[in-house]
Amino acid sequence: MTEKTQLTLEQVLDAKEARAARQRDLLAQYGGSLASITVNLPGPHKNRPEAVELVRYAVCTLAELFEASFQEVQELPTGPVGFVCCLAPAEVLKRAAVAIEETSTFGRLLDVDVFNSEGKLLTRGEQAENKRRCFLCDQPAII
Repeated sequence: MTEKTQLTLEQVLDAKEARAARQRDLLAQYGGSLASITVNLPGPHKNRPEAVELVRYAVCTLAELFEASFQEVQELPTGPVGFVCCLAPAEVLKRAAVAIEETSTFGRLLDVDVFNSEGKLLTRGEQAENKRRCFLCDQPAII
């Protein structure tokens, strides 16, 4: 895919399904907790070098903090995806993920989903964390 080729909805949905399958496979193989990292980028071109570096930064930071049993960055046409598996409790991993999202200069562009060993997604609301805000209007991004 060239930089001038726009993504189709089918490609985006296929990538989401592939990411979910990879998440299930990693949880089955490594157990523990899983961080799945993507980048929120406007526009049709998602796999920019800068986006890959953001994902690498988040993966390396979490992997170092929690002595990861597995880490990976995939460079896909739909955008980079990172995975970190560790034995830390998912709640602790989620707090670190939120800290990266909220304290890094570029952290608002990152989306770090954290799953527990049963594959349940931990949300900010369940963790009593601040809800994500909209880029444009500063209202809660999830209603």
